[in-house]
Amino acid sequence: MMALGRSALGWGLAGVGVGAALGEGVEPLSMVVVRAGIVALAVLAILWVRRERIPSDRQFWRTATVARLSNMAAPFALFTTAHQDGSAGFVGLLAALMPLSTAIVAHYTVHDEPLTAPKLLGMLVALAGVVLLFVSGDSGLDEGGRPELAIALGLGAVIAVGVSSAYAKRHQGSFTPVPLTGTQFLIGGVVLIPFMLVLEGVP
Repeated sequence: MMALGRSALGWGLAGVGVGAALGEGVEPLSMVVVRAGIVALAVLAILWVRRERIPSDRQFWRTATVARLSNMAAPFALFTTAHQDGSAGFVGLLAALMPLSTAIVAHYTVHDEPLTAPKLLGMLVALAGVVLLFVSGDSGLDEGGRPELAIALGLGAVIAVGVSSAYAKRHQGSFTPVPLTGTQFLIGGVVLIPFMLVLEGVP
């Protein structure tokens, strides 16, 4: 429960920080690349202190490839861009749909993860909140904002995370979390650099 609480707090604070940085003129992809680099360096430092090596087997790198694209590069870029057209709270509510997306994908791809009625009922509460905000046309921003675009970007990120989480669950015996996290942020950030340079230029 403590880990879950820290995770939720991290997501919330990250959204506020992203919104503030965008307000100061920082471009979305530049922010994602910098964030990925910081996390990758921190995780690699942890691995060095623990004298733990990054595995070299094929299944680990297959899982890392899926993770770097669908659990890092795509959702981070989409969520960060969504903050341009919706407030941190608005995008955060979209992020609350990630468990629902994961549960649906896992139901069809992981044999021991059925989508039970209590799970579905609890997760639909977040979906109801998103629908309510969409119907009201409220982006959560004081001025401007395009809730339709924010929802489209956010849902794209949610689906990507659902696919990645279900894949990781299915292959959970092929990796340990810390090396996988460092690898996905390092390679995911590198993958986004060309897009950043073409679309935004040098930060």
